[in-house]
Amino acid sequence: MRIERASARRVAGYLPFLVAAGLAGCGSSGPGPAGDPTAAGVRAAGTQFVADLEAGRYTEACEAFTAKARASLDREPGGCAGILPRFYPLLSTELNRWYTRELPTEKVQGTTAVDFQGVVQARYEGGRWHLEGDVW
Repeated sequence: MRIERASARRVAGYLPFLVAAGLAGCGSSGPGPAGDPTAAGVRAAGTQFVADLEAGRYTEACEAFTAKARASLDREPGGCAGILPRFYPLLSTELNRWYTRELPTEKVQGTTAVDFQGVVQARYEGGRWHLEGDVW
């Protein structure tokens, strides 16, 4: 039980991106809205992420994360695609809050997107936005 709680806290740091990605509706890879180097691209990436989660496309949802965030999640039992279905139902309220309150206010600073507190939420890598940091 103690291990599950630690894992849940670690995963909780990445879940706000889950909500954002599901609502944008862009593709999880390649050109498209998530490839827009502006704040609109960040919102699109977040929206697609949430859409993938809601549809049970966990492998695609994991593609929304930066390599660093994915590597952290992959250290958990079952890896990123295995952990998302277990924690998404538990953290969906926090993810929804992030999506509705914080994502719309993010600002792009070069190749990073930051929230109102200056915390990096996404990075522009490989021609598209990838989620990172405390998303829930």
